[in-house]
Amino acid sequence: MEQEERGIPENVKVSLKRIGLTDYEISIYLALVSEGAMDARKLSDVSGVPYSRIYNILSILEKEKSFIIKEEESRPSKYHAKSPDEALLIAKQEMLKDYEEDSNLVIRELNPIYQKKNL
Repeated sequence: MEQEERGIPENVKVSLKRIGLTDYEISIYLALVSEGAMDARKLSDVSGVPYSRIYNILSILEKEKSFIIKEEESRPSKYHAKSPDEALLIAKQEMLKDYEEDSNLVIRELNPIYQKKNL
């Protein structure tokens, strides 16, 4: 089912992409938000993400990007979307942390070079 059919506007997908999610990650997250918890097989069918890729992408969304939660107790495992508020707050904090680290590195490395040439 396409995101438009779920009542999710296209600009939401564009914004999620700008935040750093891939097309497959977006499809999975939006499927979980709109349809609720699912196992990997059903999620593959609903989201259109190939089953051969689904576990890798679910792992990234759970462990690296913190957009979903894996329910360990159930067999097969089910996946839940974190609320948009929570997922985006975590994404924002990660982006700010990365920006801070990157900007500190650039300043630390380039300031001495700049100061030598621009006395």
